[in-house]
Amino acid sequence: MAPRGYTDLFQTRGDKYESAMQQFPHARDHEFQQAVDLINFTQVNTILDVPAGGGYLQRYLPTDCLYHAHEPCSTFGHSTNDSANDLLPLPHQDDTIDVTFSIAGVHHIQNKPLLFNEIARVMVPQGQLILADVHKNSAVASFLDDFVGSNNSTGHDGIYIDEATLDVLASSGWRVVSANRKPVYWSFKDEIAMANFCRSLFDLRNISNEGIISAIDETLGIKHFDDKTCINWELFYITAIRQ
Repeated sequence: MAPRGYTDLFQTRGDKYESAMQQFPHARDHEFQQAVDLINFTQVNTILDVPAGGGYLQRYLPTDCLYHAHEPCSTFGHSTNDSANDLLPLPHQDDTIDVTFSIAGVHHIQNKPLLFNEIARVMVPQGQLILADVHKNSAVASFLDDFVGSNNSTGHDGIYIDEATLDVLASSGWRVVSANRKPVYWSFKDEIAMANFCRSLFDLRNISNEGIISAIDETLGIKHFDDKTCINWELFYITAIRQ
């Protein structure tokens, strides 16, 4: 059986994901800031965020950017400004976007070449793509498919990226500039807040906070920095230029 696609999954549980992000708006600061830090903003840029969820990236961008959040699922319904029924094709003209971000959604998209080709179409020459997602061989992939997939409302069968994705990008008209697996710290005031965030974000059911905390600690690791409790997350950050 083929994995459930992005729109199918998040039309089912996007409201729970949105609730988590609204209740804990700074939990993933490090994840988004690391993506934004890969871009040198030297002028007013037109930004595309796809798939955008609830438009969470926008708060980390320079205020003079023109931000387009493209999200096919109505369950998010917060801070998205491109109304669409489908993820693709993108609702933009050719050569109109300066920078595209795609953060943590591509592992639910099976036809990645189609997405990468479509992003290339709307980008200006030498436009920049930041792709940040779960690496196929990471502990995060195991956590999502094994623990989350066994305990949430939809299951989880990720189609993860890895070094082979760099060749897919090249075949879609991109020149890869950098590709690095980076630690990402999801940050909370304590372990209970951490468990509550994950319960809502992944729509976990029939499992105690203690069970969630234990799974995080065993598979990913929990770190403590000053007064913060952090999940030891990780993403594969790729920077590419449209040729």
